[in-house]
Order: sequence, then C-alpha cells, then structure tokens
Amino acid sequence: MKFIRLAGALVILLSALAFASGRNPVQAQGAEIAIAAQVFAAVNGWRLSQGLNPLKFNATLTDMASQQALFVQPFADTLDDEGGFHRDQQGRNAIERAIQVFQWPNYGQRAQVEIGENAGVGTVKFIMNFWQNSAIHRKAALNPTYREMGVGVVKGKQGFIVYTVFGARPGVFPVMLTPERDGLFLTLENSRFAPMDRSKTEVTLLDPEGNPLSNSQPWHPVIALPAGLKGAIVVKISSGGKNFFSDVDLQRDVAALPLGTTVTIPSASSAGVPTPGTIVTSTPAQTPLPTLSAAEVVTADQTFAAINGWRLSNGLTPLKPNATLAKMAFQQALFVQPFADSIQDETAFHRDQQGRNAIERAVQVFQWPNYGQRAQVEIGENAGVGTVKFIMNFWENSAIHRKAALNPAYREMGVGVVKGKQGFIVYTVFGARPEVFPAMLTPERDGLFLTLESSRFAPMDRSKTEVTLLDLSRRPLTVPQPWQPVIGLPSGLSGSVLVKITHGGKEFFSEVNLAQDVVVLPAGTKVTVPKAVALLAPPQVTFTPTVPFTNTPRPTIPTRTPFPTNTPRRAAGVSSPTKAAATIALTPLIPAAATFTPRPPSATPLPPSATPIPITATPQPPTFTPLPPTPKAGEGDLLLSYTQNMLLIRNISVRRLNLTGFFIASGERRITIENWMRFSPNLPVSSFPTANCFGARVSGTSEAFPQGCRQIWSELNPTGNQAIWRAATFTVNLGDKVIATCTGGAGTCEVKVP
Repeated sequence: MKFIRLAGALVILLSALAFASGRNPVQAQGAEIAIAAQVFAAVNGWRLSQGLNPLKFNATLTDMASQQALFVQPFADTLDDEGGFHRDQQGRNAIERAIQVFQWPNYGQRAQVEIGENAGVGTVKFIMNFWQNSAIHRKAALNPTYREMGVGVVKGKQGFIVYTVFGARPGVFPVMLTPERDGLFLTLENSRFAPMDRSKTEVTLLDPEGNPLSNSQPWHPVIALPAGLKGAIVVKISSGGKNFFSDVDLQRDVAALPLGTTVTIPSASSAGVPTPGTIVTSTPAQTPLPTLSAAEVVTADQTFAAINGWRLSNGLTPLKPNATLAKMAFQQALFVQPFADSIQDETAFHRDQQGRNAIERAVQVFQWPNYGQRAQVEIGENAGVGTVKFIMNFWENSAIHRKAALNPAYREMGVGVVKGKQGFIVYTVFGARPEVFPAMLTPERDGLFLTLESSRFAPMDRSKTEVTLLDLSRRPLTVPQPWQPVIGLPSGLSGSVLVKITHGGKEFFSEVNLAQDVVVLPAGTKVTVPKAVALLAPPQVTFTPTVPFTNTPRPTIPTRTPFPTNTPRRAAGVSSPTKAAATIALTPLIPAAATFTPRPPSATPLPPSATPIPITATPQPPTFTPLPPTPKAGEGDLLLSYTQNMLLIRNISVRRLNLTGFFIASGERRITIENWMRFSPNLPVSSFPTANCFGARVSGTSEAFPQGCRQIWSELNPTGNQAIWRAATFTVNLGDKVIATCTGGAGTCEVKVP
C-alpha cells in the first residue's frame, strides 16, 4: 500500500499507537497505522482549507478512538441504529466516555468538556467524502474550538473502521511548526465555556529557561519563526493577565498535513521578532514508520509485571498503565537506540536531543499535569539494556533505580522497549497526576487496589479518607468505608463501577471495568483481600445520565455512518487479521536490595530475550470435582482445534457465550482467559460472539489456524512446555467447574458451555 508522507513528529507519535490504546502494550498493524496517519493528515488539510488551525496528536484521544473502534469491530456491519457507533458497552456517548473513563479535563464543571467524535467504515477517500458532505460530521471536524485529535483504526469486514475524536483542554494551547519549519501554527481558546479575546492576546517566544527570544506581538493563527533557532522553544500566550506556555520541539513538532499543502509566511520583520503569516495551503518530511516486534511488546509487558510485583512485595501499590508515560518511554528508547552501546556518560540515557531530562521532557513536550506550578510534577525514569531478568536485577540492586521504582508517590507507569545491539533497550517512566487515583482489580477479581495522593506537593491524610463504590449513575452500592490499599469487592457485580474517594470535603472518581481493569502482575502473585462490605441493594451497573451533555454535535434527524456500497462483505469462513502475538507468563522476580543504567559486560553477549517461565498463575480446581464427559460431535458450544504447535478455540454455537473464568489446565499448568485478555483487553468474555475465536501458537512456529473464524481476538505464543494441549489429557474449565476433558493428539474437542 502507498504510505502517505508525514511530518516526523506525527509518525513517531502514531508509531506509539501500540502503547496508546490499551492497558497493556499491543502491537499495532502497519496498515492500520498508515490509515490513521492518512486520516489525521486529511482532516487537518480539510480544516486548514477552511481557515481553521490544524490539530495536534493527543494520546488520550487516540486511546478513546482506538477503544471504541475495537468495541464495535465485531458487529459494525450489523448495526441498524447508527447511533450504536458512538455508544460503548454501557451505552455511553463520546462525552460520557471522555468524562467517566478517560477523565478528560473540564471547564469548571464535570459536564463542561469539549469533545466530538466522527466514525466511518470504508476507505479513507470514501470516509472523508462522506464526512465532508454530512452536516453533522462536518460540524464536528470543523469545530474551531478543537485543538487536538486522536485517530483509531481497526480492520472491518467492509473496510477500515475509523474513529476520530476531537478535543480541547482548558489552558492548553498546542503549537506546531509549519511544514517548512519557517513558521508556527498557534491556537487559542474558542470554547463557549471560556472564550478568549484574540485582540487582547499577545505571543512571545522564549528559550526553555524562560528568557525572551522575541518581542511580544499580537496573537495570529500563524507567525513566522526567526532563523537560527534550534532544539526547543517555549511559546508564551498572554491574555487577561494570565500566561500560558506551550513547548515546541523544532525537529519533531511539525503539523501533520497532506502532500501538496503550502503555507505562505512573511519573513521575520527583524532579528528575533516573528511576524504574522497567511495560511494558503506543506509538504511534511518523509519519515519511515517504526514497527514493533512481538518480542519488544512481550518484553514491555514482562517488565511492567515485574515492576508491579517488586512494588507489591515492598508494601506499595502496583501501577496502572498510562499511554502518555508509555509514549515518553518509547520515544526516549527510540532516541538512544542508534548509540546506546557507545554511551560513556550514563546520564546520557536520560537526556534527549535537547539535553532535557525526564522531568523536563514531561513538562515541555508532554504537558504532564502539575501540582500548581509548572515544575511541580511527579515523574521518574529508569533505563536498562539487556534481558528483563538482567535489568530487573540491576535496578533492584541500584539505590537510585530502586528509589524511582519504589517511590510511593507514583500511581501510573509506561514502558518503552526497542531492540538494541546488546539486548533490549528498556525504559520505564513513572508518574502521578493530581486528583487522578487509579483503581485496579486484584488478580482473582475479588478485590480492588486503591491509590491515594502521596506527592510531597499535595499529600492526603489516609486516616481522613473514605471510599464508596457506586454504579455508573452514581447510586451508592456500598456504605462508605475507610480507605485501604486493598478492599474487598462484593460478589455479584458486573460491568463497571465507580470508586468514589472522599477527602477534605472533595470527591474523586475512578471508573473500574470489571472485565478488563485487572492489575498487571507476575503470574502466581497472591494478594490477601479483606472481607468485602455488603452491598446496599442488588447491583445494577447500568448507565443513566445525571447531567445534560449538549456540546457534542448531534443531528436532528438520524445521520448514517458511512458504508461503501461497493465494498464486498467478507465471505463466511475467511479469517480476519489476528491480534498481536505475545508470550503469556512471567515468574515473580525475587526482590533484592535495588546511578548507572545497566548494561551487560561487552565480552559476554546477552541472549535476545528473557527465559520463558512456566505458567503458574491460577490454582487448580478441587481434585474431587467430577469430570464431565466430552459432548458428542455437533452438540458442543466451543470447538478446540489443536496440533502440536497450535490451539484455536472457536464459538461454534448460535449464541453468545459467557466465558468468564475460562481456562484450560493439565496438572499444575494452566492458561486462563486473563492471559488472552492481557493482550486484547476488549475481548468480549462475558458475551463471546458466534464464529469468533482466540488461540495460541508455540513460540517460533507459524502453523496456520483453521478457517472459519470471523475474528481472532487474541493470540498467545507459549513455549513448548507451556503448550498444555500437548498433554495426554487436559481439562476445560469455567470458574471452579470442569466442563470437559480433552484428549491430547485427538485434534479436536467439543465443549458444552453451561
């Protein structure tokens, strides 16, 4: 396929889609990344042609778009109510998802957010043509309020399923370079909630230390950039007595626009004093799209689990994945990749091309939220080269790396991995955001890990903090209880719940998806969970809006999401592309005592990846459970097809199956549905569709899966010893019940699901 040429910054950001759309890293398909890049450029070109500012990439909006695309993927071709494209499994629209799931910043009140969403199915050309000729889609894409965008793309039966999510954050005004890097696109607040007067707004260019590089000048949508500037600069926007700062990387932050776009900019009126320009129509630089290998994805996941296991063994809360931190880690790993083996000054691992350390990058490049002042942020970074085992051992025995990984203030983490000459180059970036307190399920889903503010900038008194579980309409499910690092989860809940933390007269909310938000920990980790408080009433975890949402464009008459009429549907029996392959287990590393970034001695080359460890995560069902007979052919709901190197599990019934608690086992070994969900968080476990599949292939083999799957949700790559289906017999289990016994070597096994 022909790849559109894009600015370097956007290419690198889009290459990080594998980290921006899941609670664990997932490898993105190259074609999907290319389509996302084309859509991003096309939307920006459309806006520019209408006299509007182009939009800047935002990881959270990308996550929103990607998750919704994944959610509708199994049934997009069957949707009759086109509004279904914009509702998630709880019935929430884009604004409701932005508020409840992604904590999108508001303009003073919870419902006052700037979010819009478009969806389409087909080719880029078809979708863009439809949006441009649809009043409601046009209104969303050309909303002058929006300043950032995310694009999510998955493969559908009738073409690509494409989502664009638009947004604006209060006080955040992205700045981007024009294609020739001779000017700057500026943004301003156009929200109805907090409009700014352009005529009373001025712009000043500063160096990273805050020293002026230009005189103040009136705000304009595009200004000239003085020649001779290098590295990074800061754009200060002054309006109404307030100052707002935006960092610009003069190498990467180029606006993503289609080929042939041109921006005419007058020369600077005097040295160091840029002048306004006029938008005419750029040729972004051509940059190859980096791709991630399955080994890099697996290494990132193993590192994440190992860090969390280490923290837990030291009495600390495990960390939740964060897309922005993952992007930070990945970009720094990419930056040092060409010269990592030649670094003599170990601090160079933590400096970017402008010499900025992790905190400076977080503030200047990634706009990481602060605690009242620009420099008051919670960010830490560790780096290492080698295998996961080698790197973890070094960090555990290095005081400075140990201090970062075990900092109680951190609540989120991102991991970036690229292949180096001496092993994997691994970065972990730790962080905390003010008033964001992630909650995660314990491994057995019988409790919740809770977090609290431990930052030196805004500490909270645990003894004065209470926790209440709510449904999504904010109806209490439990009485308030004292905050603890782990609380019991009442049985019988499903869907999603809200965790309300009350402290000092303030309330903070975190949503927990009870099917997906399981903590990432090494296999076999056990967590002691206190007894759960009783439910106040039978749980009804359903969504009922409690506030009006009026700022997402809505049609007055039904507006159809575009479908290409000339695109044939995929014939039955043809498999869709599988999700990223990944190994599935990691034995907890023994914490030792935990400077320099670890690198193995040059005389002893490191192996390319960590040693595979057997799966030991989940205890076996009681041995006294009777084994039911395997159903006769044609009577089962699930069909397990297997050879020495391959296992495929397919729903062969005519109904959706509840596979909650599903696992296969042989002796002390087992593979659980959570293993598959770890690499496909949107796998619809509680309502698994007909003719949908998930599977496993032994690492290093490439045997094809049998035909007949509409979609393969997740593929694991266990070692030969982990291939449970090779045993003489193995059991298929649902929770604590054995539902079938299968014979190894038989090739197939049908299973009746209760």
